[in-house]
Amino acid sequence: MTHFQAAGAVEAAMKRRHIPKTDSITKLADFWQGHDLTDYEDELEEVAEPVFEQRATPNVTLRLGSRQAVAVQRIARAHGIACAQLVRTWIAERIRRETKGGQARQEVRRGA
Repeated sequence: MTHFQAAGAVEAAMKRRHIPKTDSITKLADFWQGHDLTDYEDELEEVAEPVFEQRATPNVTLRLGSRQAVAVQRIARAHGIACAQLVRTWIAERIRRETKGGQARQEVRRGA
């Protein structure tokens, strides 16, 4: 390495950006898309807990009869979407219809 190359490497290292301090996964992904992890080893620190945790969402499991399951699959395929996406859409539409201003209709609360 020549003197000029070494000087250029030192200058580049001095001008490099620091790892962004953000909670945005998108911003961090953009940063790492254009940078090499080995250039930032001195800024890395080991963490014991996960930094980005997905919040647990409640799951609902339901059983369908074979005819119903086949019908859902057929309709989802016709719309070009996954079965789960179709069922979620139907449930969301029904919830909107059954609620008014976030309050469940009286018949639903009484179990009618």
